[in-house]
Amino acid sequence: MTNGTEATIQAKAPKGLSTRLQSAALLAEIIGALAIVISLIFVGMQVQQNTQATRAASAFEVNRMWARNSFGLAEDPSTALLTRKLLDPSNMVDDFDEEERARAELVIQGTVQGHLAAFRLFQEGSLLRRDWEVHGKWAARFRRLPLVKLYYDSTIAAGLYDAEYIAEIERLDALIGEDTPRLSDYAPAAIAEEAETGSEQ
Repeated sequence: MTNGTEATIQAKAPKGLSTRLQSAALLAEIIGALAIVISLIFVGMQVQQNTQATRAASAFEVNRMWARNSFGLAEDPSTALLTRKLLDPSNMVDDFDEEERARAELVIQGTVQGHLAAFRLFQEGSLLRRDWEVHGKWAARFRRLPLVKLYYDSTIAAGLYDAEYIAEIERLDALIGEDTPRLSDYAPAAIAEEAETGSEQ
């Protein structure tokens, strides 16, 4: 009796139902996989956009930091003149008196710390290489100045900078060749000419 009932149920069951279920299950798996792929692509795009936004913000902050530094130096005429003297590679260490050296060392320290902060942002991926190298090449030129070189040599000997930063500055130093910073590199030609004319008079 039981066997006859089971046979009747099987006879009434539509043929191919298991095949349709398998196809539906396979289609559901494909749709699920596609949904995962699409979501991963979307997440990847969001991460890329966030990374770009972070790098743009970092570049902006680095430039704003240097702008604040420059405006701060400009507020004090004596410090502005000292900075100009510091940036002239023809001025040797002995050309600075004791007070000038003390003040110049603070200017140098703040400048080097700014370069180091920019390098740290570059190291962690928050700053693009092109943005770092703008500041890094300036730092390499800055290090060549006589009084700045003395400061660098003493702080490097004291172990205040890690090897990665020093190696990067040396790499950029080799990259820029024999170029050295001069006032004319940072000022319009008219200002430089006026300064030279004034000194002749």
